[in-house]
Order: sequence, then C-alpha cells, then structure tokens
Amino acid sequence: MKIFDLKYDRPFRDEFQALCESIFDEGFLTNHKLVSEFEEQFAKFQNVKYSLAVSNGTSALELGLGILNVKNKEVLIPVNTFIATYLAVKKAGGIPVLCDIEPGYFSISAKEIEKKVTKNTAAIIVVHIGGHISPEVKLVKKLCKQHNLQLFEDAAHAHGATLDKVTAGNWGAMAAFSHFMTKVMTMGEGGSITFNDQEAFEKGRSLRQFGMSPENSILHEHEGGNFKITEFQAALGLLELKRINKRILKRQVLAKRYFENLKGTNWNVITDTDGSKGSYYKQIIIPPVSREIVSQQLSRAGIPLTGGVYDFPLHQQPVVYNSLKDRDFPIASSFCAGHICPPCFPELELEDIDKVCQVLVSIEK
Repeated sequence: MKIFDLKYDRPFRDEFQALCESIFDEGFLTNHKLVSEFEEQFAKFQNVKYSLAVSNGTSALELGLGILNVKNKEVLIPVNTFIATYLAVKKAGGIPVLCDIEPGYFSISAKEIEKKVTKNTAAIIVVHIGGHISPEVKLVKKLCKQHNLQLFEDAAHAHGATLDKVTAGNWGAMAAFSHFMTKVMTMGEGGSITFNDQEAFEKGRSLRQFGMSPENSILHEHEGGNFKITEFQAALGLLELKRINKRILKRQVLAKRYFENLKGTNWNVITDTDGSKGSYYKQIIIPPVSREIVSQQLSRAGIPLTGGVYDFPLHQQPVVYNSLKDRDFPIASSFCAGHICPPCFPELELEDIDKVCQVLVSIEK
C-alpha cells in the first residue's frame, strides 16, 4: 500500500491538456481568465463571497495577517500546527503566542485563550486539524467578539468541511487554504484565501501583487509581495473542483469504515460528532499502544503511516524552542506523541481499510 497515490483518469488528462492549449492560444500564462474563474468557483464551493488564489497556503496566511495588520501585536495560535502558521505570524511582524489545544478535535483551547489574551492581542488563528472544524471554534468566536479580536481560520486541511452546516471560511474574518499535492484538492502547489468582506478582499488583491493600486498599476499603496499563481495551476484547480465533492465523500466513506471496524476496541477513532462533517484530510486515531509499535507492525504488513498532525508541536521545534519561556503544553504534547494517521486517500478501497484495521486489532492481542 502506498502512503499516497494521486491518480488522474484519461478524460481528466484530456481536459487538462485542452485547457493548457487554450492558455497558449490566449497568450497569457499567469493571473488571467482561468485564475479569475477558479477564484469564483472556489468561493462558491466554500460558500463565501470572495476568494483569492495565491502561491501556497503559507502565502495565504501571510497575506491574511498583512490585511489584519498584526505588526508588533500578539497573535494567539495553537501549539499543535504546522510551522507555517508560526512563521507567517513572524513574517507579518506579529508576536506568536502559543496556546495548548482542546482534547476533542485538537484545535486551540478557549480556556488557554482566556489565560493568554492581553491588551496587545490582535488576532487568534484557529487551525482545522485533519479537516475537522472543532466545536471549540464557537467558544473562540465568542471570545474574539468579547475582546474585539480578529479570528483567522487556518483551513489548509478543511476544504468543504462544515460545522452546524457552516462551511470553513465562514467562522472568521478570513480563511487560508492549501492546495498542495497531498491536500483534499490540489494545484500541485497553490493556496487560496477567502473573505466575506469586500474591503479586506480588495486589500488582499493589492497585497498579492506588490501592493498595487487598483486605479493605477504603476503606483503601489501597500507593502505587498508576489503571491500570484499561473493559469496552468488554475486549470488544474478548476478540474479538481469538478471532482472534489466526490473525493471528499470517498474520504468520509473510508473514515466511516475505520470507525466501524475499530468500534468496541481500545483504538480511539476521531470521527464526526453531531453537527460536524469533516473532509478527512487525515484519519486520526489514538492507539492503545505506542506509535512506534504500531508503525513497526504496519510496516511489516506493507502499510505505511502518513504524516501526523503533528508529530512535534511547535514548542518542540528547534526554531521555536529557544524563544519560549513557557514550554508546558500537556494536551498537545500527549496528542502529538500518541496519535497515528493511517492512509485515508480517495484512491483506496474499503478492502484496504479492512486490511489496515486487521493489523491494528492484532496488535492488541
């Protein structure tokens, strides 16, 4: 079994090649018609008013924090996230403040936020781990309103995920998505940032292209950058959007199989609760034995584990560790050291999940 296996059938390839030919015929290779069409379609898919296509998910985070103007301000982030969340705050001139997570869906803890919010706090980033929107986000949103803070969603994993029928991208002021190769939908490399506020969208569009003035392209109003994508990436993204619902459904079917197979055992399978519908970028399982034992047994059966979310929390990352006074994050430390993410990508079949579960159950015996 492969760790990941992205497949494109002949009709998909033919359609992509036709779009590539149209790009050459048009003569514009970047930031043109297909990019605009992709942005419109992605906004529609996420049920938001606006979206901007950017070079990657990290760029989406950087762009959003630039819009929020967090320079010299504190930004509260979960300690359990990819390093990009932390680095984006630093690059925007903000001060990242690490918070422990809640134990249900491993997102930022509202109780931790209440302890660490100060008069210098400007924003909170909530990360939708593994493609699940944690119910904790409702408490976080209330705290943002109470303290007049901006809520920014790191939705790199959460294309199409919902909580109480509210789609990722509609809980905060804006949301950052990743379209990297392994994500729920891909452009090879790429990302999106979504909005429901026109003013934020317009500023984001300017920042994406060197802070360019919308009235005069040779004048620059903001300290922006170059976060644009090519027409070829947009072409792939448009075709991915045509099949994304089907692929998310397949991930959900596979995840349900994990849950059904391991129900009644000591393997804690993270699944949807009432009101939530995850996109299952990752299937998260808390095993009753060490991750090392699980990995060894699966490896002997020819089954790889995919990357965790995450194996090392931020306070254990060398680039972060020395700058911290507080290194006590017990919930994140326990989760990061003690979870696994077995394969759960759409190219798998139910029989593959059964094989994985048979090995997992045998480890306990």
